[in-house]
Amino acid sequence: MSDTRDQSALELQALQRVIASGARALDLDVVLDRCLEQTLHVTRTEAGLIYLREPERDLYRNALRRGVDPAVSPEIFNATRFDEYLDDRLLVDLAASQLPQGQEMRDAAMALGFTHALILILHVDQRRVGFVALLFRHAPELAESTLHTLDAISAFEAVSIESARVHRQVELRVRLAHTLRDCGERLLDPDVDVPETILTTACRIVRADRGLISRMYEKSPGNVWARIVFAIGKDARLIGIEMPIDAPYLREALGTTGPTVFEDTEKLDDETVVGRTAREQGTRSFILLTMRQRGRPVGHLFAGSGETRAYADAEIEAMQLLSTMAAEALERARRDAERQAEQERIAAIVEDLSVVVAVASRAGEILHINAAGRAFAERMGSLGLNWREAMQMIQVLDRDGKFIPLEERGMVRAFAGQTTRRELTLVSHNGTRMHVLAVSAPLRSPDGTIDAILTSFQDVTELRELADAKDRFLSIASHELRSPITSLRATTSLLQLDPAAVTDETRRATLLARIQRQIDRLSTLVERLLDTTRLNAGELPLDYGDCDMTALCADAVEHARLSDRDRVYTLDDPGPLPGRWDPARIEQVLTNLLNNACRYSATGTEIVVRVRGGDETVAIEVIDQGSGIAADQLDRLFTPFFRGAAAQRHKSGLGLGLYITREIVRRHGGTMRVASKPGEGSTFTVELPRRPKVG
Repeated sequence: MSDTRDQSALELQALQRVIASGARALDLDVVLDRCLEQTLHVTRTEAGLIYLREPERDLYRNALRRGVDPAVSPEIFNATRFDEYLDDRLLVDLAASQLPQGQEMRDAAMALGFTHALILILHVDQRRVGFVALLFRHAPELAESTLHTLDAISAFEAVSIESARVHRQVELRVRLAHTLRDCGERLLDPDVDVPETILTTACRIVRADRGLISRMYEKSPGNVWARIVFAIGKDARLIGIEMPIDAPYLREALGTTGPTVFEDTEKLDDETVVGRTAREQGTRSFILLTMRQRGRPVGHLFAGSGETRAYADAEIEAMQLLSTMAAEALERARRDAERQAEQERIAAIVEDLSVVVAVASRAGEILHINAAGRAFAERMGSLGLNWREAMQMIQVLDRDGKFIPLEERGMVRAFAGQTTRRELTLVSHNGTRMHVLAVSAPLRSPDGTIDAILTSFQDVTELRELADAKDRFLSIASHELRSPITSLRATTSLLQLDPAAVTDETRRATLLARIQRQIDRLSTLVERLLDTTRLNAGELPLDYGDCDMTALCADAVEHARLSDRDRVYTLDDPGPLPGRWDPARIEQVLTNLLNNACRYSATGTEIVVRVRGGDETVAIEVIDQGSGIAADQLDRLFTPFFRGAAAQRHKSGLGLGLYITREIVRRHGGTMRVASKPGEGSTFTVELPRRPKVG
């Protein structure tokens, strides 16, 4: 009688504790622990466990165990078979029972000394939410009142468990919603690391410590593989690994729109690439999703842990949402990266262009300028200035030399929506002059407004000078050709009018000499034009032979003395200087330099030819006391058709002599330079190797 009263008191205390704390407890772990503790206390046993039902996946999952080896209580098992087996509270004799979870678990329980199990169903409004299993080492003697107390505890705790579970799910969903929102906001940042953000978020969602992203690509037509391109945690070492997408587990993940979940990788086939990799990495649980972009699979999202664990429905749903976000974000990042790479390629190309390229704002700020533009600005003295300030410092002229006011210039007109292209002459405040081909065009924003313009300058100074030189050449050539032709025509007309001139020996000799001079003059003009043509075509022939440079210089000086007795020619003779050159072309070089010295020096002055020899080279200097050459003309002296200020005072000459001379020297492997000061004469120096390399 005393035992019965004690048991009743025990049951009443248990009910009171359950009722007293039930309304306050919203923590699922607290409620589960209390439920199991009170049922164990009422039945006076030490071993028990609780399973909660997950209807979405039709399974029971172990939520708590006490005094029970894990081998006796699997993490999950099928709900349908168990529900069909058990409809209500049941006391099970393990030796005689046919539990749907199989002989292995029953044998494990019996090996630990358990003989019976009492199963209490947890249900709310006829809906099963789980069950409590209490294990005994002998057949329990439970009074009817005890069973009713257990029913009352299980009924009350079922409501508490369901409330706590709903509360936990709500908290979990709120946390996951915040996590996804934070991820979405970060993915909008153009500077964020998209793959790292996605993987970090995945690990936060499912409390993982490793993750990876693969990208699908076609290895060969119809043969699609997945390559791991991003990874964090222990999976970082897997970057670069490739797998065929029809491999086991990957194939299943590709065939479903939902996630593939493995809560215990011990069940994976180690012969598969996924199973083998999981074992090598020490991954005990993971969730795998196929990322799809507009319905097309583009890769995989994986998050795993080194421990076995259960994934809540809310976590799985959040991972599905994340995979959709990830597919879009990764595709956008890929497009942005390609666009950025293309922009960088274009920027690199523009940066290295020899053409000035600049983008300017309406306020005058230079938004972008390439290397040629910076060099141009430095040359014009406007580096670091905005374009409006620069335009105030630079005089802009049209092709005819007419000043162009600021409001008519291309950059200003571009802001009015006009595209201009014209040849200009720019003159800076420091006197630098440049001929450019300028293009200015508006840059319109999406709404059609013009906030910036593109301007480009191409330096055409050399082209302009070449064109001007050709014009001068045509003018000079026509004059040079007209003079001997006019003289020849006059001579033939004289012969026609006075036939006796042919029979008069003195007059005949004079006329023939006059004809010969004009023929020689024409021959010289034609030869220079032919030499220029051959040089431009790279076909100037050189006929090498052994000769003495001193002798060649002596012959040239002597010929100059005979042709020009108004000047003094001096040869600094060092003795024989043998070498291998084309004597006819070297003679042409010497003759051109001596004629040039004669033309630009005064009557009675001295022209010196100095020859020096070294072991490998010889040097010739032709020194005159003429008018000299301005410093700004020295760098153009050897260009075709160029005639300096002093040369232009002499009407004869095509402006080809020094160009041909330098090219003959260069093709012998030599160099040519000039030193000169206005009013002090000039020194032309030729250096030639004694044995030029032929071919």
